[in-house]
Amino acid sequence: MPDSSGKSPRDYGYDLSVITCDPDGYVEPGAILIQIKATDAAEPPGDGRFFYYDLDVRDYNLWAGEPNPVYLILYHARTRRAYWLYFQRYLREDGAVRPRPGAGTVRVGVPAGNRVSTAFFRRARKLKQQAVRRMGADHHG
Repeated sequence: MPDSSGKSPRDYGYDLSVITCDPDGYVEPGAILIQIKATDAAEPPGDGRFFYYDLDVRDYNLWAGEPNPVYLILYHARTRRAYWLYFQRYLREDGAVRPRPGAGTVRVGVPAGNRVSTAFFRRARKLKQQAVRRMGADHHG
């Protein structure tokens, strides 16, 4: 049931979990986690470099602690194009916006130059492989 903001209490998390395969077709460890949101904004506001999205703080907190790569994909309904933000990398950038205490959302900028394409998935796979290597085989104790 939606709360007073119109959102369902379960309206956060991930929409897709992408499992990748190596060149021989064997499943690789780890996953690429994706949350898709839509916008009908005519174009990126301001300097045109970013689409802005008010991200639920529950998503922000969940994704900040996720060891697998998390991508926010913003689907631009008018142009039928999609743009991505690698969330954990975003958190490490200077100027990354943090939620204010008690806030329900935090505004993040999705770069207008990050169009989703097959190159996006190749890049996401590579970054996932790097994350898995950083975690190491013994990260479960």
